[in-house]
Amino acid sequence: AAMPSILACEQQPELAEQVNTTATVQLTDLAREIGARLIYTNTDLIYDGQQGNYDETAAANPLNVYARTKYRAEQYLLEHHENAVSVRCALVYGKALHRTPTFTEQMIARLRRGESVNLFTDEYRTPLLVDDLAAALWELAGNDYCGPLNLGGSEKLSRYSMGAVICEVLGLPHHLLVAKSTAEVDLPAPRPPDCSLDITRARNVLCSRFSGFAEGVARVFS
Repeated sequence: AAMPSILACEQQPELAEQVNTTATVQLTDLAREIGARLIYTNTDLIYDGQQGNYDETAAANPLNVYARTKYRAEQYLLEHHENAVSVRCALVYGKALHRTPTFTEQMIARLRRGESVNLFTDEYRTPLLVDDLAAALWELAGNDYCGPLNLGGSEKLSRYSMGAVICEVLGLPHHLLVAKSTAEVDLPAPRPPDCSLDITRARNVLCSRFSGFAEGVARVFS
């Protein structure tokens, strides 16, 4: 469990610290005491986005409360438990179960209703299919890799480009996509412009595959 809303974390930083950092610290201590392997899901937002194509050796520089609380949890985990992995996840897409719809689900629903969708042209991620993430986490639970590990999809896309792919794959109206710059929007917290991930290490240590965005959208939403 985590407090994943960037806005909520900015509004309630103390609660974000308790949920995202303190709870992970407690789980780390418990896992170490009982000799359990611990797989922690972190975020690509720990990077400041000035460079892009980040590998695991790149310096973290989180820009908002959410990312800072997640990164502090990772630091404690890797310093205090030798049998642990911190999975730095890219933007995850797919179908949500029993919770708020994902970014892609909300976009598709709006397009199918004939509503316009504002999408950033200058915010880049390596979108990760939730099915691929689940397979990788399952595999990590049973292997001996420890340390930080970047998990993302096989390609770097802006949010606008993601929308264009969705329209093409699902036959939705492309003209409803509205290109926006982050500079045009009053954002609740700083957002890194390019958090794309280099997943070379994941490909070397895992057998799990990482889908391209069009392939993933077709698998889940067609």
